[in-house]
Amino acid sequence: WSYTEDSTIRVTTEKWGTRELRCRLTEATEEKMERDPRIWGKSELMLTLTENPWIILLIINIFLLLVGTFMEPGPSIVILIPVLYPVIIHFGIDPIQFSVVMAINLVIGIITPPVAVSLAITGSIAKCPNNELFRELMPFFLAAVFVVLLISYIPQLSLWLPNLILGPG
Repeated sequence: WSYTEDSTIRVTTEKWGTRELRCRLTEATEEKMERDPRIWGKSELMLTLTENPWIILLIINIFLLLVGTFMEPGPSIVILIPVLYPVIIHFGIDPIQFSVVMAINLVIGIITPPVAVSLAITGSIAKCPNNELFRELMPFFLAAVFVVLLISYIPQLSLWLPNLILGPG
């Protein structure tokens, strides 16, 4: 890992070589990185788990579902992208595909008990208990998880529109 003054993050892996990501970080984020450079080392743990991209996608999907259960999607994305981006690049996963997978996982987490923020709001509006609401929601929840698995393991499902507009690659 390296971070330069011109807002470039360089990630070097044995499998893919050196990749650069240009980003604009807030001053607070830059200060935190300077104070605690270990913030970029958190993804190294995930790289030691397995070399199989299918298994890492499954682990990330489960992790994102759990995070989505307890946190709102916006803050989750801000916190997790710096940690997960180097992992997906290492395994050759397209960043656009991963963005779609991450967003859907986190939104599914909103309806997943025990917190289930959306269920609590819906239940209070409909004057229906959360357990009854979740029981009725279960087929849709399972369908959503199936869709997440499909777009995780069949990248063309989430990349056909960007490829159509921007061209392949």
